[in-house]
Amino acid sequence: MAHEAPRVKRLLPVLLLAAALAPACGKKGPPQPPIRILPAPARDIRLRQVGPEVVLTASITLSRTDGTPLDDKTQVRVQRMPATLTLRPGLVSARYLQKQFEKESKGVVAFSKPILEKAAPGGRLRFRDREVAAAARSTLASRFLYSVVVVDGSGKRSYLPPPVEIEIQEPPPTPKELKAETPEGEVRLQWEAITPPAWAPSAPAAGSGARAAPPGTVPPGARRPAQPPVPLYNVYRRLASDEGDPDAPLNRAPLKETTFTDQAFRYGETYRYSVRALLSPALPLHESAPTAEVEVHPLDVFPPKAPTGLAVAAEGKVLKLYWFPSAEPDLGGYHIYRREAPNGEYTLVGQAGPTDTSYVDAAVRPGVRYYYVIAAIDGAVPPNESPRSEERSDVVPAEAPPPPAPGPVKRATPPPGSKP
Repeated sequence: MAHEAPRVKRLLPVLLLAAALAPACGKKGPPQPPIRILPAPARDIRLRQVGPEVVLTASITLSRTDGTPLDDKTQVRVQRMPATLTLRPGLVSARYLQKQFEKESKGVVAFSKPILEKAAPGGRLRFRDREVAAAARSTLASRFLYSVVVVDGSGKRSYLPPPVEIEIQEPPPTPKELKAETPEGEVRLQWEAITPPAWAPSAPAAGSGARAAPPGTVPPGARRPAQPPVPLYNVYRRLASDEGDPDAPLNRAPLKETTFTDQAFRYGETYRYSVRALLSPALPLHESAPTAEVEVHPLDVFPPKAPTGLAVAAEGKVLKLYWFPSAEPDLGGYHIYRREAPNGEYTLVGQAGPTDTSYVDAAVRPGVRYYYVIAAIDGAVPPNESPRSEERSDVVPAEAPPPPAPGPVKRATPPPGSKP
């Protein structure tokens, strides 16, 4: 066996290298737990105060994390709890806040999947918490945390999104006397300015233990500001056929004026407008209750301007019309009118498209003078017609009579006595 020792020594490095590389050929690391398939969590949770109510919006998919649809026994639950001076976003870790919220929050509403498929088109959940003012009075709390949990029919819960905080404040007064006018291309709104409250809330110092007063009372520590806050306004619009309130205002930033012009509408639709007041653009917004809605059904009864630059010229056996292009934004085309006598009745003889600036009238007789006007039409149904352009006329020349046919050639007779 002595002769085997050198061979083992030669193979030992190879065996050690194979042992070192063996884990690379199999499963790496410790075994992993199976991936849990749960209801997909709600996303983009936002809060705002409208009057004494809190409005919560969120995006929901009604599916599981693997993309499969949830069953009909699924519920979407809105949870709420009072915030404290030590349990608020930013003061504790998100993990601890979520854990405490899961323990202490209470459900305020539960939507079934069939209801949500009708009430949340496009996966946008909207909930008005009408009980939060009463909860503020009973708990002497002014700040509340909200989140949304999705629970399927087997009891599996989605991951809890981070709770969102809002402070309940005394809302500003509601604007009044909202009115609407519909001049061409616009819906003009106007309302009365509000009188802001004579007090302004002063935020308690961090860790002081002070609480803001619930809605309906003047907060402790309220002070009269050196200057009253400037009232601001948001304008909202919805289709009359929509059941829910709009989430986003028409104006890009809160308005200082008490007027607004809406040009992004469609004729023939029925809209409902409302206005809310606010004293600060800071998020989350704290708005007044909305004004009474004003219903507007704008109709396009405004004709375009008359075309200009009409000219008529005979070209061969036809008359050709030319005009300047119209700059009307809703131009639908042109009507061509013609008459054969200066005092006769015009007859519609043709129509041109909105991009046309010429028209050929081939149904003319040579030697007859024709008189033309044109009018612009818009895209309304039925279309509105503009005033007619200035009149222009021309004539295709009558054909000249043909020259007489040549007769036989006659030779002249020479006078007597002449030499031939």
